[in-house]
Amino acid sequence: MLGILSIEDDIDAILMSIQKEEVKNKEVIVEENATGPSPRSNCSMTINPLKVTELIFYGGEFYNGNKTFVFGDLYRYDVHKQDWIC
Repeated sequence: MLGILSIEDDIDAILMSIQKEEVKNKEVIVEENATGPSPRSNCSMTINPLKVTELIFYGGEFYNGNKTFVFGDLYRYDVHKQDWIC
């Protein structure tokens, strides 16, 4: 019958949509001279073991009173240059 989708067609469309979203989520954008990270809590920060003058800052969350925002971004801070790389 024309115009009626089978279960396999629906699954294929769903899988294609998921694959497109995964590609989008894996995209890496590097921003030099970025502004620092937004206010947040429960983040991780450590010294870069390969460059001791650089701090690595990852993730965290922010609650605005209504909604919690969860971050999965990574920032690097160069102590000598005093600038952020996102």
